[in-house]
Amino acid sequence: ARDALAKTIYSRLFDYIIKRINQSMSCNLQSGVIIGVLDIYGFEIFQKNGFEQFCINFVNEKLQQIFIELTLKAEQDEYDREQIPWKHIDYFNNKICCDLIESKRPLGILPILDDVCNFPQGSDQKFLDKLAQSISSHAHLSFPSSRTEFTIKHYAGDVTYNVDGFLDKNKDSLFTDLIMLAQSSNNRFITALFPDDTSNSNKKRPDTASVTIRRSVAELVEALSRCTPHYVRCMKPNDNKQPSNFDKNIVMHQAKYLALLENVRVRRAGYAFRKEYQKFYLRYRVCSSRVYPQLQGDMRDAAQFILEDSNMPKEEYDFGTTKIFIRHPETVFALEEARERKLYDYAVRIQDFFGLFVGTNNHFYQLRLAGNQFVKGKKERRRMSLDRPYRSDYIEFKDNNTLAGIVERYGDEGIEFGDSIFTYDYQFKPHRRILVLTNEAIYLLGIVPRLPPLPPGQKKRKEPVNPDLITEWYYGLHRRILLSDLRCVALSKLADDFVVFHINNQHDQLIRCRRKTEFLAVMRKQKDVPVNFLNDMTLNLKARKKKKGVLLQANLVFQKGEGLIEPSPGPVKRQWIIHTKPGEPADTQPHMEMKKFEVKREQMAHRSTHQTFNAPPSQPARQAVSPQRTVPTPQRGGPPRGRGGPPRGGRGRGGPRGRG
Repeated sequence: ARDALAKTIYSRLFDYIIKRINQSMSCNLQSGVIIGVLDIYGFEIFQKNGFEQFCINFVNEKLQQIFIELTLKAEQDEYDREQIPWKHIDYFNNKICCDLIESKRPLGILPILDDVCNFPQGSDQKFLDKLAQSISSHAHLSFPSSRTEFTIKHYAGDVTYNVDGFLDKNKDSLFTDLIMLAQSSNNRFITALFPDDTSNSNKKRPDTASVTIRRSVAELVEALSRCTPHYVRCMKPNDNKQPSNFDKNIVMHQAKYLALLENVRVRRAGYAFRKEYQKFYLRYRVCSSRVYPQLQGDMRDAAQFILEDSNMPKEEYDFGTTKIFIRHPETVFALEEARERKLYDYAVRIQDFFGLFVGTNNHFYQLRLAGNQFVKGKKERRRMSLDRPYRSDYIEFKDNNTLAGIVERYGDEGIEFGDSIFTYDYQFKPHRRILVLTNEAIYLLGIVPRLPPLPPGQKKRKEPVNPDLITEWYYGLHRRILLSDLRCVALSKLADDFVVFHINNQHDQLIRCRRKTEFLAVMRKQKDVPVNFLNDMTLNLKARKKKKGVLLQANLVFQKGEGLIEPSPGPVKRQWIIHTKPGEPADTQPHMEMKKFEVKREQMAHRSTHQTFNAPPSQPARQAVSPQRTVPTPQRGGPPRGRGGPPRGGRGRGGPRGRG
């Protein structure tokens, strides 16, 4: 009686501590989502194993069964149910061992133990005899030569149990008189541990330990079945509890009987990801223009369109009756990043369109205001350019890692403006270039073919390269002009696109830029460079390579005429004349009302068609669909076309400062 009372006080004190911990950690949020941690004894095999080891190993056996049911068996059953081609992998299902211990029909070990406990003359030996009489033929139960032991073939190995004390430990000797004794204690904490009903009406016999353990295990299994379990398997390196002692045989034995190898084989041969078609469509629909914003076909077709438009290899996925199955996690990662790029692009597009209609403090509104201010009354304007919305990025430099890499060579510079332009040499021949303006300098870049190597021993190409042999194009930096070196900028008074840079101690630079007013407004925001308006200019141009360091003086004259795009030779040597059509009067002002950036629907639609889906600033684009990840490859087969830049990879550095 003393021992029973002491054990009960200890047990209820333990339960009290657990209850208080749960109360202190509980929250008042009305949510059914919780995180639970289950930490139990591992499988125990001692020199002498008694009732305690039997109960602990039974719990481990049940948890192993749950592990099998929720991983190996459930995994393969789902493939069968979804009609996915699958080669079954054999594994040891320990349900037969669990039934041996707890089954009621036929009687298992614990029900037989309770049955023997109900007889006044019951003993440990009679319990062992009844086991031998009832279930001795069971494949997982055997009886050694000793008359006090039985052996169970658990999933983790054979364990021999000694029946000494089984009956005493299974019986709950805490009858009503002991409960009443505890309730009469002067210690209020002790009485609180025993709220039991001791009235005469409560004549129920106390539960045995086996009944209690089975009920607890059933509740645990039910709780785990409602959750999504994740497992941490602890491996014993040796049986001696010694550090730095690794017993390979013991570890391999545990890995085998914990079904870890089978689980790895199932996972490796199976599919890492599966999701119902509707949920898959709702999450990844933005990745395919065939299903978003308008769905074509059913959900299964939508999933197929999404994967095809994302360039996923067909061997990476399979279609079940209700779910899509994807084999490798890298494919799912690629889908997630494609989705993030799409959502990011939509967000940028919304921000851009919103920026068209915001108030007077808008970044581009201020640029337009500044640009129109410094040309007002000094230069004729083309009608189409007066109300043109500003964007600053006409080559998608925000999405161009290659451009950003060139700028980064010279320090931490932010790209402020980019456009496709033409430059002119000493013979006034045009050359297409990319203009990039940073907060420190002007970059003039060309798109250059990467030529095949020369034959051995040949120093110079004797004939032009066949264009079909050119497989790659790259940016070549032709000139970098520091803003601090600019002496002034010259424009004509007519409606043309020419700009002249006069540079300290360097040859001048002539360019033709359609968006010169915006470009100069952005540049003057970085450095207040003087702007001169002249129809007759003198330029110092760089001579040909053979005359290195020699500057040639040329004369550039602007006249109203037929509106020729390129300069034409004048009557005097090194004189060139540019004929421009008449423009709007120099004092013409654009519309700058509250709806400052209202554009036509076709302009907005045109802009929408040029949006690209690109990665967020901190994440480079990923195209991996298999364990071997790849990176975006450069464009091949011809020079970049469109708006003046090679294909975009991840997002580049820089951008209009001050944009929200």
